[in-house]
Amino acid sequence: MPRFTLSLLAGTLSLIALAHPSAYQSAAGLPYGPTPVGYRIIEASDAQRGNRAFRIHLWYPATASPQPLRLGDYLRIGDAEQREQLADLTTLTNRLFGPAPDGSVDAVLNAPMRATRDAVPAAGRAPLVVASLRPLSNAHTFEVLASHGYVVVAVQYTPVATGEGTPLERSGRMTDGLRRDLDVAIARLRAEAFVASGPVGAFGFSGAGVPLLALAAARDDVGALALFETGWHGSLGSSLSAIPGFELSRIRAPLLFAWGAGMDAADAHLSDLRAMGSRPKTIAWTRAAGLTHWDFASEGYLGAADPHWRAADRNGVRAIFEEANALLVAFFDRHLGGRPAAAISAPHFKLEALATR
Repeated sequence: MPRFTLSLLAGTLSLIALAHPSAYQSAAGLPYGPTPVGYRIIEASDAQRGNRAFRIHLWYPATASPQPLRLGDYLRIGDAEQREQLADLTTLTNRLFGPAPDGSVDAVLNAPMRATRDAVPAAGRAPLVVASLRPLSNAHTFEVLASHGYVVVAVQYTPVATGEGTPLERSGRMTDGLRRDLDVAIARLRAEAFVASGPVGAFGFSGAGVPLLALAAARDDVGALALFETGWHGSLGSSLSAIPGFELSRIRAPLLFAWGAGMDAADAHLSDLRAMGSRPKTIAWTRAAGLTHWDFASEGYLGAADPHWRAADRNGVRAIFEEANALLVAFFDRHLGGRPAAAISAPHFKLEALATR
């Protein structure tokens, strides 16, 4: 993989330090916080775009979580959608990890989660983190954030009419349409009594992170932007700056960009990251034999737990996902939650600061 030169800053670790180490770090497992988690779905529409309708999925601090969901419950948003997403999951896991042993996909879908559907929100107002929905991929991450006192609003994908034009022009219209959905979601959630009125955080995984980049470029109130394995040169075939109207220099929120060895067009992506106006910009990169793009998501994390499927996680990819989530919470605590800094251990990651070009 092509290497690159970054200036390692002595203060990098403090940029994404944990507020309460004992609440995040354990011998094993995801870095859940102490707060119960609720989950609900909200119907939304945008009158300025012909009453465009879409769904908002919400994870939030709750008073209690008496009946936690299982991962497959996040697919149960419609029978046809569930069948399609289950087929996609089976195809994906078979391609990445080899043929699934009997019952392994069912075991993934039956994995116990933390959130309870329609639980009563906790008292007080919590910072808002906005995302584009990946129903399975980010379920653990969203629950982790909510357990640490964040309200996570994830917009379910609804197709955008892109009209005529070049592929990049159509990509620009689609990205802008999805970005406007995020704007509507932010306005809708700020009307809730349990959502704080200050800056918002933005999170994206894989290609679902591109609308969050557009959001950070368009809004001055994005206080922190975090991306896991978000790539665009593979899907767009070019720099984001080639999309009409997309100005990388307008992205000024502090940035955490986590990725693994093997990411496509790494140097090209780093060129775009250098062009962003964000300060600070922290790159968290990792290497592990057998690591895949999906090991930054629930699919890879749960697949690695099956001793018959991925050789009992001999390469430690589950620990990478756990550490990535700890880094994410620490990053938002520092730049969004306003919490004091402390030390964090993430031995699978190298943390470096990237200068603005």
